[in-house]
Amino acid sequence: MTRYKFSVKGIDEVKSRLGTEGAVDVHSAVDDEMEKGIKRIAYKSGMEAPIDTGYLRSTIIASPTKLDHAYYMYGSVAPYAQRQEYEHKTKRGFFRRVFTVEGAKLTDDIAKRVKKTLE
Repeated sequence: MTRYKFSVKGIDEVKSRLGTEGAVDVHSAVDDEMEKGIKRIAYKSGMEAPIDTGYLRSTIIASPTKLDHAYYMYGSVAPYAQRQEYEHKTKRGFFRRVFTVEGAKLTDDIAKRVKKTLE
């Protein structure tokens, strides 16, 4: 089973400096951006996955799960997902490629949203 987990570190320190109202706003903003970003990453990973029956793709796209505030997981329950990620002839690394690009965008999106929330 292949799974990726994402979390935001340092948010507790930021919230403690802002006070109650500011902390609630930042908390909500980070959570919203994380949810949108993880869904985007899962969708793009699914679209890059090799296709035979479509099961791998559909399990990846449907997989984003919120574990806690600003802590999400996505992946696939397909028993062959990890093998496809590391050994497929032409689609090898589809999870990693998408995360490399989209993970950086997610970080930027969170930073922009927090900055906008604090203005």
